[in-house]
Amino acid sequence: ILTCEFMPTIEVERPVRKAKPWVKIACVAGAVVAIAVIAPIVWQMRVAADKAAYEQTLTQQKIAGLTKDYKGAIAKWEKYRHGPWPRNYEYPAILYEASLYQTLRKNTEALALYRLAEPLSKDKDLAAYEGIASISEEAGDYATAIKYYQKEENI
Repeated sequence: ILTCEFMPTIEVERPVRKAKPWVKIACVAGAVVAIAVIAPIVWQMRVAADKAAYEQTLTQQKIAGLTKDYKGAIAKWEKYRHGPWPRNYEYPAILYEASLYQTLRKNTEALALYRLAEPLSKDKDLAAYEGIASISEEAGDYATAIKYYQKEENI
């Protein structure tokens, strides 16, 4: 509707243009193809970033072991574990961090991390069981220590 103070109101109808069905189908198909092509590339980039971050943190832990900066190494593993990447190396990262806490005699934190790693091991690795058993033994909880030492034998 066009109006003006000095002119009468004039109503103009504009024709509505509808998109042809083939245009809609082509747009949807183009979007699907774009997602199908781009998604694997983005995923591979994230996996590569995860591996690079893991290897960098592992190197930093080795340096921390030489310089005895265990708290700094723990901070690096925390940062890695909470990073934006897919975390393909979460299990070993948790174990490294737990072992650092154990080195510092912070067994409560180490035990919590070993318990966090336990379901990730999928009964294929002894490290989480060994950590739980050794900390439990040191704390005098022999029932738990025996339970986890027996789990190690069953693997």
